[in-house]
Amino acid sequence: MTVDDPLQQYLGAKAAYDDALAAVVATGQRFFRLGDALMTNPLRVVIADDRSAGATGPPASASTFSAHSWPTADQIVEALTELERAAKTVRQRFDSLSPDLKATVPPPGIR
Repeated sequence: MTVDDPLQQYLGAKAAYDDALAAVVATGQRFFRLGDALMTNPLRVVIADDRSAGATGPPASASTFSAHSWPTADQIVEALTELERAAKTVRQRFDSLSPDLKATVPPPGIR
């Protein structure tokens, strides 16, 4: 199979879409965990950064989040833009497959 092979192009586009989706979902899960902690027990939420590192650390019952693990708004927009781009490409690649090939591969699974 060559790079010009429609099946390989589709499978590559699907892998790129799956990766872009996984990145966006992982970001959403981080926000969900923080939001859940803030809504259920806000007094036990600790946002740890270099300034807040104490000698004993947070209590064991605390929900601790790293201040350095959060994306910027620009990074979120970039991830969503990449997901949209990947979704468009995988749809186009799937549509370009012959009916016989479409029957042998999973559809894009665009949400």
